[in-house]
Amino acid sequence: MEKYLQHVTESKEVKSFVEELLSDNEVANFLEKENITIDAFNEYLNVFLGYYVKCDSCKECKGLEYCKQAHKGYKPLLVNDEGVVSISYDECQYLLKDDIDKRLDYNLTLIGIKRKNDFDVYLNEKRLSVLTKIKDYLDNKPISKGLYLHGSHGSGKTYLLTYLATNLAKQNHQVIMAYYPDLVRLFKSAIPKGTTEDMIARLKEVEVLILDDFGGETPNSYIRDEILGPILQERMEYKRLTFMSSNLNLDQLRSHLAESAKDFDVVRASRIFERIHVLMEIVELEDKKDYRLD
Repeated sequence: MEKYLQHVTESKEVKSFVEELLSDNEVANFLEKENITIDAFNEYLNVFLGYYVKCDSCKECKGLEYCKQAHKGYKPLLVNDEGVVSISYDECQYLLKDDIDKRLDYNLTLIGIKRKNDFDVYLNEKRLSVLTKIKDYLDNKPISKGLYLHGSHGSGKTYLLTYLATNLAKQNHQVIMAYYPDLVRLFKSAIPKGTTEDMIARLKEVEVLILDDFGGETPNSYIRDEILGPILQERMEYKRLTFMSSNLNLDQLRSHLAESAKDFDVVRASRIFERIHVLMEIVELEDKKDYRLD
């Protein structure tokens, strides 16, 4: 960097400022990467100094509300366009986070689910296949089936599906994730008000639907036949991604679907069971590590 400083013909004050400028890692990397000549450096010295001053406004910034830039949330960036050096602007970390948060809030509807800000997805051999499938969804691979994820309490079903929902929403996918017993209670309260059709339509049409703790609700033939059945039927016809988590294995699920307060209907239960099979790949999560969301 000394070679640039030696050829600066400005006053001592400016030279001192240029010395500070050249000690900046971003500037030094730019000069080296773009092979900026001494003549070019002197020609665009005011641009470099302007960049350095603008960067100074970003130092120790704590968030968008403290932004001192003329364009809030944008940080200065040096650009070399065919030998012409200029200042451009890019979104800063706080603006990017704000955009993601807004997108997340808009795209993700959680019913009865707690969401943590950060998920540290724990990897081990037993859950490798599940994590591989989740990675495939997040990599936007062409997948027509969701997951029916079953396993014991605390094995991480809700944790993994909330991680999936959050990251799909960040990618601009429309997601509804509902704790199924809470969703059933919502439908029961909506029946007297006559508002169930709007709720059913939304669950039919949303791009990604995730039902957590399926089987944790009290069996109800009306919910099964008039609400769940039509939702799964339309999602099956239009190949919309659907996920469920449950403590029930397939035999237990079949029995649960058949049961109600009044009877035991194997035929109607089989219809729902088959729709689940078509919509979802059945995967057992065997890991015993406790992943319950507090």
